[in-house]
Amino acid sequence: MNRFREEMGQLPESMAVMRMLEKQARLNEGKKRLFEDDDPIVTVTPALGRDATLVGYLEAVTRNDDDAQVIADAVEWNREGGSGVMLTTDEDDILGDEEESDDAAVPVDDDGLPTFEGLFESDRPLPEQINDEIRSWYNEDSTLLFLLPQAFLEQR
Repeated sequence: MNRFREEMGQLPESMAVMRMLEKQARLNEGKKRLFEDDDPIVTVTPALGRDATLVGYLEAVTRNDDDAQVIADAVEWNREGGSGVMLTTDEDDILGDEEESDDAAVPVDDDGLPTFEGLFESDRPLPEQINDEIRSWYNEDSTLLFLLPQAFLEQR
């Protein structure tokens, strides 16, 4: 936004207004394609009941109550006929850090012993751990496919 504002500030007023109208038209077209077409890319669904036990299981893995609640909502949506795909830009908390290697060391204390938290950490990707919890509470059909928005759009 800052860059756009700077660009607009350097243009004559009439040109800036024209560019703003062009951007607004593009945004409106994108909104229509995403949400309003006969076969929209994104479906907005009303909130469903959230399973508190599942939230607790997910919170133990994600260590983030907000993320656990959002994931639980996605699971309930999937169970009610949703696609099972969860789009997220939360690469740190939900998708996990892809740069960590699979053989990442368990955190240790000064004596070289695993820390209390390190005993519970897994070297498996976080989405797999999340799906393990979903599977243990429901079944395989309730698990989710976690995608970045760009990866989702590339599939369409």
